[in-house]
Amino acid sequence: MNFMCKILFVGLLFLFMQPLYSQVNETEAKAAYMLAEENYGKGNYPVALTFLKNAKAKLGGANCKILYLQIQIENELAKTQRNYQDSLLKTITAFQTSPDIKEFNEDKVLEVVKMKMEMEQKGIEERELREKKAADSVSREKLFNDFSVTQGWELGQTLEEAEKKHANFFRRTSSEKSGLFPGLKLISSKDVADVSVYVNENKKIIGFRTNIEYPRLISKYQNYTSGKELKMKMVDAYTQMFGFAPVVGYATSEGLQYIWKKNKKSVIIAWMVYKNGNGFYGNDYSYVVDEAIQ
Repeated sequence: MNFMCKILFVGLLFLFMQPLYSQVNETEAKAAYMLAEENYGKGNYPVALTFLKNAKAKLGGANCKILYLQIQIENELAKTQRNYQDSLLKTITAFQTSPDIKEFNEDKVLEVVKMKMEMEQKGIEERELREKKAADSVSREKLFNDFSVTQGWELGQTLEEAEKKHANFFRRTSSEKSGLFPGLKLISSKDVADVSVYVNENKKIIGFRTNIEYPRLISKYQNYTSGKELKMKMVDAYTQMFGFAPVVGYATSEGLQYIWKKNKKSVIIAWMVYKNGNGFYGNDYSYVVDEAIQ
């Protein structure tokens, strides 16, 4: 057999074998699809996707029937794994642009279209919720940054500036090192007993402490239980306003302390009680200190 005859023989053999190869591939594709359906019914979704991938490889592409099953599988996976949502949308697009979609079951086509519209609507709602949460976060952060427990006093002013504005406060004072905020000096007034100021090494006022003594409160708060309930309502209100929970400094039968701290700024509620015969007396402290001020 000469060279030209060999070429002709191989060509004829190839043409003869092509339908056989196509038939084998089509049969294996059908088997892979059936296995994908079976595993989908059993809830073995990743395995089902693997068989579908095999079916597409055997066919050299995907038709609406394969893509429809893939959509069902990915929809189930997307319920618990958000990373499948993008893949699901891509599969839906491939389904809608598939050449054989006009011959496919109309009810199933409508089902896929409804699924896509619902996903798009859900995406809009989730985006709006994220935007609202971001706006709320900015608003709450501003509330925390602007929060103060005093009127007429300003954080960041120098002692010299404060003495001019608050002569009564500085007429007679006492000072001590702060135990709660190491490195700061706590200045208290003997004439203005309900306010004290925190001063840093640069002689700037960076915080305040207000104090209410219990004997000054109205009579309905003159017992431990009602006083604690009132304080806990305030803790809940601050937490809601600032958008984050406090650290508990202490919570005992003799006192409570809750600390909200962010970016070196601290807001603190402290409540101390002391027994006095059958009753009690004590102090209600509020602190605002911004250690970021230099």
